[in-house]
Amino acid sequence: MFAGTHMGLYKRSANSGKWTKVDLKLEKERIADLALKEDTLLVLSRHYLLKTADGNNFEKIQLPEPVNYERKTGLFNTLWELHSGELFGLTGKLVVDLLGIVTIFLSITGLLHFFFPKWIKRRKRKKKPVRPLAKATKTNLRWHNVVGYMFAAFLLITTFAGIHLRPPLLIAIANKQVGIIPGTHLDSPNPWFDKLRRVQWDENLKQYIFLPPTDFTALKNH
Repeated sequence: MFAGTHMGLYKRSANSGKWTKVDLKLEKERIADLALKEDTLLVLSRHYLLKTADGNNFEKIQLPEPVNYERKTGLFNTLWELHSGELFGLTGKLVVDLLGIVTIFLSITGLLHFFFPKWIKRRKRKKKPVRPLAKATKTNLRWHNVVGYMFAAFLLITTFAGIHLRPPLLIAIANKQVGIIPGTHLDSPNPWFDKLRRVQWDENLKQYIFLPPTDFTALKNH
C-alpha cells in the first residue's frame, strides 16, 4: 500500500503494518497524485512523473514540452510566489518574514501615536508630569517614520501582490500568462515545473491524461 503526501511517498509493509518513506531522489517530494497502469504504479509530483513495477525502483520521467509551448507562467502563480517570497528562494522567504515583523511594528507604533496625545491631555488635566510621555511620543513617531520609509517600497510590492490573490482583483488576472522572470524559483528548464496535479492512463486512447492547474493536456504514450 502506498500513500502520496505533501511530505513525500510512503509505503506500508504488509507484515509489520508500518509506514516508511520512499526515497524518490527528488529535490521536492510533494506528491500530487497516484494512479495505476496495469502492473505499474504511477507517482506524480508537481514536476515529474515516476513509475515503478516493483515498488522499490522508480523511473523519473520529465514530460516533453506541450504542443506550441511557450516559456510562460500564470500571473497568479507569479504574484503568489512574490507575495510569499518563494519566487526568490530562501532569501525571499526571509525578507517576507521580516516584512511581517515590520508590519506588526508599524501597527503597534501607529496605535501608540494615536493614543499618546490623549494620554498626554489626560495627564495635563490631572496636573501630572507629561515630559516623559512627550519624549516617548517623539521617539515612537521617529522610529515609525524611519522604519516605514525604509520598507515602504517592499510593503507596497507585497501588498499589491497580495490583493490580487483573492476576488475581486483575482478575476482580472486569473487567466493571464506572463514571461518567467530569469533567475527566480519559476525559472526551470522543465516545461511542467509546478504544473502537474493529476494523472490517469486512458486505455481506450492509449494516452496518459495529465491535469495541470487550469486545463487538461493529453500526451501520447511513447
